[in-house]
Amino acid sequence: MIRKSLFIASTIAISSFLGFVPSPAQEARCGAPNGAIVDLKADACTSMGGTPLSGPVPCRSSNGAVVQLDVASCQSIGGKLMATADPRIAAVIENGSKTIERVITRARDLSGTASTDGVGQDDIKVLQPMVTEAAAALGDNPDSRELANLYARGQFLVFEREFAALFNRPDPNGEFLKQANRQAVKLRSTLDRISHQLPAQPASGDQDTLKTAADLADMASVLVGYRSFSRQFPQVGKPGEQAATPTPEQIAAIDGRKKDFIQYSKTYHQILTRDYRLFNALVQDVENRDFALVNRWQNVLGSAK
Repeated sequence: MIRKSLFIASTIAISSFLGFVPSPAQEARCGAPNGAIVDLKADACTSMGGTPLSGPVPCRSSNGAVVQLDVASCQSIGGKLMATADPRIAAVIENGSKTIERVITRARDLSGTASTDGVGQDDIKVLQPMVTEAAAALGDNPDSRELANLYARGQFLVFEREFAALFNRPDPNGEFLKQANRQAVKLRSTLDRISHQLPAQPASGDQDTLKTAADLADMASVLVGYRSFSRQFPQVGKPGEQAATPTPEQIAAIDGRKKDFIQYSKTYHQILTRDYRLFNALVQDVENRDFALVNRWQNVLGSAK
């Protein structure tokens, strides 16, 4: 008991110097680079996810500050922690992360076949309450990067299922592709707005979860552009030989986004193949089919000059 009292006293003394005095009713949540979430309390230090930590390790507090944490003694060595008064935030993050992992695992086990309407709708029903809860918590805590990242991951999983259903549907008038593009633009706009509300964070080599989802939403618009072109000009031929022939301006417009497509594919290859497998299947389909069609049109129209 004496040893525990001395430990608590030393922890409070150090934390007070850093501008944070924990109490049994308060906790500061710190996300480590390996994905673990460390729960800092007055008398406990617990890893709540990811690989268990051993310190000292750099963590990021809920206010975005970088903290040097000695996990063995649950003491902050440097940086300023931010107390999280509402323990419900921790529950939202923990439960939401588990839901996301279950959906990702199911898509992986089904080898990408979860793009079928039935299974995709089941996933959306599982994800939607979690996304709604994360959005509500984020509305109350707009500077929480953990909540923002949770919302971005969950919302993109919902988006890729809704987007895939629209993208693959027979669409003679192009209305479903237009609807898919509107959803992509809306998602990117929402994620950009959330990002602008967050405190600045130090540069690191890790991919930003929020930016990743926003970039992939923009990539979805690129996919729509290529698929729309393919449906409008499906048969390649010299001018006059086909009823529908693209103009040089249309070729240039679609080719102008090829660089973005390649950059996104390269930058986000790992997360596409690991977490967003349904969206990655669409990316591969466009690359194999629609890219080839545009290239053939370029060759034919170029030789006709």
